[in-house]
Amino acid sequence: MPPKSKFIRSRIKINLKIKRLFNISFSNKESTNCDIREIAIVIIFLEKKLHIYEKKSACLLKYYSERIAALINIVNI
Repeated sequence: MPPKSKFIRSRIKINLKIKRLFNISFSNKESTNCDIREIAIVIIFLEKKLHIYEKKSACLLKYYSERIAALINIVNI
């Protein structure tokens, strides 16, 4: 198991990457269903990489996963 400070730094970096991905996608009004699915795949990958050690990361991933699901439903209508 990595030292705690190293784990915290890596968790913060991953959280920032997730936020950056979503800001790019949601600010672009021409985002397609494909873009949204690609981001969903990235979230799943990061979720597995993190192993959800901390509640904060789990909550953040759940929040963004729900937003993705809502967007996919909107695009499919």
